[in-house]
Amino acid sequence: MSRVVISTHVAQRYQERVDRSVSLTEARFAVGQIASLGKARSVPRHWMRGDVAPSPGLVFIVWSRRPHVCLLVRDGTVVTLITRAMCASRPKRQLSVAAGSGRPPRAAEVARWRWSGMLDEEAA
Repeated sequence: MSRVVISTHVAQRYQERVDRSVSLTEARFAVGQIASLGKARSVPRHWMRGDVAPSPGLVFIVWSRRPHVCLLVRDGTVVTLITRAMCASRPKRQLSVAAGSGRPPRAAEVARWRWSGMLDEEAA
């Protein structure tokens, strides 16, 4: 992404949400690095979709070296950053077993659906 403005607010959020041990200057540098090397998208990451809605003019930047951090940019200014830990975790979808008839399939049923390896044109 082209040059962006990094506010003190964003640097403080970086310190608070990503790395508490860095100074404000180091936090600004880290945010600048993500902004300059990251990929800008108009839609949020899959892990943000229930918490952050896309809107006109809002850009989401994620860098592959820090995939758990996303910068939100509006009008060339980094507004805030969101981490994956902040977003609501969705329960993993579980596959459920469909209710069956309770009996094993008969040999005729299995044979009807088994492929013989021959194409219809070859059988004729």
